[in-house]
Amino acid sequence: MSKYLYLITAALVVFTVQGLRATPADAESRGETVLADSRFGELSGRVTDAAGAPLADVSVFVIEISRGTVSGADGRYSLPRLPAGAYRVSFSRTGYAPEVRRVEI
Repeated sequence: MSKYLYLITAALVVFTVQGLRATPADAESRGETVLADSRFGELSGRVTDAAGAPLADVSVFVIEISRGTVSGADGRYSLPRLPAGAYRVSFSRTGYAPEVRRVEI
């Protein structure tokens, strides 16, 4: 029983931080100009358990700006247009130990 509880509380949270892309790959070929606003970025990634299986319904919350989302069935989440800066991001789901990570956008 204690081994099972250990596996639940030792859930692994995996996420990535991605910045905005300045232009679509083919914008220049169409003669378009697309400007990126470097004051904003995106937080996105995938939440998995210790075995690597995706976790749905995980609350992903940026503490400093009180903004969040929930991971989908594939464990993926996305928070677009976050102001640039350093943040603490909370990951939580019933049955798993919550985790807070620091990120820079």
